[in-house]
Amino acid sequence: MRSALVDTVSEFERTLGEAIRIEGSRPVACAHSYDRLSRTSGVDLGHQFFDPRSGTGLDSSGVGSDGDDVRYRLGVSSRSNARLNLSGAEARRASGTHIAMIAPCPFPSHQGTQVFLRHLANALVADGYELSFFAYASAEQLEEAFLDDRIELVRAGGRDVGTRSGPSWGRIAGDGALLRRTWTQLRRERPDILHVHNAEGLALGVLLKRMLGVSLVFHAHNVLAHELPHYVSGKAAKRVVRAAAAIFDRSLPRLADAVICFDARQAAHYASLGVATRRLHVIPLGLDHDELGEHPIATFPTPANEPAHARKYESNALSHAPLIVYAGNPDAYQNPDLIRETIAALRRRCSRSELRIVSNHPADAFGQLAHAPGVYFRSFRGPRELASLIAEADAGLCARTLWTGAPVKILSYVSVGVPVVACGKGATMLAEFPDAGLCTEADPEALADGLLKVVTNRSGFDVSRMRAATHIKAHTRAYQGVYAAVLRDSLR
Repeated sequence: MRSALVDTVSEFERTLGEAIRIEGSRPVACAHSYDRLSRTSGVDLGHQFFDPRSGTGLDSSGVGSDGDDVRYRLGVSSRSNARLNLSGAEARRASGTHIAMIAPCPFPSHQGTQVFLRHLANALVADGYELSFFAYASAEQLEEAFLDDRIELVRAGGRDVGTRSGPSWGRIAGDGALLRRTWTQLRRERPDILHVHNAEGLALGVLLKRMLGVSLVFHAHNVLAHELPHYVSGKAAKRVVRAAAAIFDRSLPRLADAVICFDARQAAHYASLGVATRRLHVIPLGLDHDELGEHPIATFPTPANEPAHARKYESNALSHAPLIVYAGNPDAYQNPDLIRETIAALRRRCSRSELRIVSNHPADAFGQLAHAPGVYFRSFRGPRELASLIAEADAGLCARTLWTGAPVKILSYVSVGVPVVACGKGATMLAEFPDAGLCTEADPEALADGLLKVVTNRSGFDVSRMRAATHIKAHTRAYQGVYAAVLRDSLR
């Protein structure tokens, strides 16, 4: 089983780049790539696939539909195509659908995942859905109310669990409070669909599905067996945690009526774990880029210990001190040590190079990175200040190597026009848009070389295509397809 899984994921990685090619403005699926993967891995890869570059689905002939009738189809199964095809009239009937979205995290917050959730919720209510959002309480104060007024926000009581990821007693207590609060309200309201996020959300969702008899959509932000070991130390502890998480991955996702993944590799992984391919859907990460991109670059006070930076892109010459930005959290899977080593390697090439860490986490949470030469920290109060702090940089850095999930920080950089340098293994979505940045090996020297290439040839990169393709509003028809399929199945 393990060998088959490794072969499946490896083959997916090799062929993902050829699975879609662009001919003019129309997307064309290379169907033989999916067929070959199915033959070699024994896994049917005809799952629902949404092409982020065109905003269309791919039908069984491999040609995306650009009509009003169908924007989201199965890649292979013509039987399922008939089940998923949405007419314009059906899509417009979304206004009668009540979605209960459950996210076991502090909300609202400026953390990357929570920003995505907020943008998704806003886009769904703008599309006509009725939406209730259930989450932990949050002590973080937002600069403005960026959540659509039409969304009912329900936060569980109890103490603030903080913004750090990973297991804790506080989060376990928070999950209990969230389950209690959600059950109390939903047993009266009876929503049409439960849309749950992350592993904890799935655990709560499975219980609520049984208690309420409501359809369940699981949004898989990661694969638990790959993420959870990052939160413990010691080889023995990691093995135990990985084994326990693997049992979860093989058991609970298959109980959902639909599983949404950010990319095809993750969908193939869940298929290899036993999730029915007809229930797997691929919808890439998306953000409301207007939230960051619409704000003009403003001047905010610069701390005395941070040098002033001026952006100069008139030529390809290195005429200024390179400023790199990292906008993210200090969790172990973000590889803060690799970031530190990368900046050290970059400073050996250009001693004036600086790294600006934009985060509301305390500096000490970043470990040795906090005390490395040329590293400075900036907190922010809201999207306007965040946009300014990112936009002043020459390049955005993402050193994550965890192959499951999608780093929101990459789209934050793209929102304000900053090209990205990332580890290719952890940035599948960037590989689809080579004009938006560079993917390198997870090596300090390779990352430093990539950063230097971007800094010295800034005009050679253009993030506009990726920005347009990953706008959350371009993905709402795909979510409509998921909901419609789940509701139709529930009537059988």
